Amino acid sequence: MGRRAKAKELIRRALLRREQGWSQLLTETGLARGALSTNLRQMRKEKEVVLETHSRGGSKKVYKLSERGLIHASVSAISKSIAGQITHVVEKIGRTDPSEIRNWTTGRKKLSLEIEDPELGKMKLTLHRGKRTD
Repeated sequence: MGRRAKAKELIRRALLRREQGWSQLLTETGLARGALSTNLRQMRKEKEVVLETHSRGGSKKVYKLSERGLIHASVSAISKSIAGQITHVVEKIGRTDPSEIRNWTTGRKKLSLEIEDPELGKMKLTLHRGKRTD
């Protein structure tokens, strides 16, 4: 096993134990900052959503690092621009196809859209109408 593979394996083991802080990862893996940063950046490029969990602090998404492990992150921590992009796209759909938004808000239809994020690339999203809680 090469140096790069060993580094990624150490990172994966640490992430699976839910040791996610930068200093915790440095301590757990024993890697230099540059090596850890480079490997994490490469692993982050390969991630995809596998499931969503809900907790008291809000919902979190669990990401799979290309068959090699799991890392937890909230959507806002990944990219602050995602919420703004979704809002922009929904407003644009509302201007061009108001019936699409009307059907979504009344719960008759799902709303599908595509956004592009610098960190995550192109993403296709489907918005489901949430139940109202009064």
